[in-house]
Amino acid sequence: MTISFREWLKQFKNQDAPFGDLWNDATSTKRGRFQDKILDSWQGDTIESLIEFMVKNEASYQSHGVLNEANEAYHNYLGLEPIKSSKLEELENQLKAKYYAERLQHYTRLSILYRNPT
Repeated sequence: MTISFREWLKQFKNQDAPFGDLWNDATSTKRGRFQDKILDSWQGDTIESLIEFMVKNEASYQSHGVLNEANEAYHNYLGLEPIKSSKLEELENQLKAKYYAERLQHYTRLSILYRNPT
């Protein structure tokens, strides 16, 4: 039976180690800078969903490095080839472009509303 990336990463919960920190940061219910709701924590099961969460919450470069290491360890655990880091970087860049475009659109709307209150 194959376990999801989320299930695999959960084993490191509360460990003072990079994978434990990754789990705790992703699933924390504390509010981050751009988190609107206390429920804004990683809800997915895949590496890709965690990348999306990390982009949205502007995770550090070091966190992305730990994610790459977790990708390799998880796939080694499954006996599979890890997702190439270039593929992960490509996905990260696509998500960043989408996220920043959405933020720009949001701030543009706010600016228009602020200038032209009804």
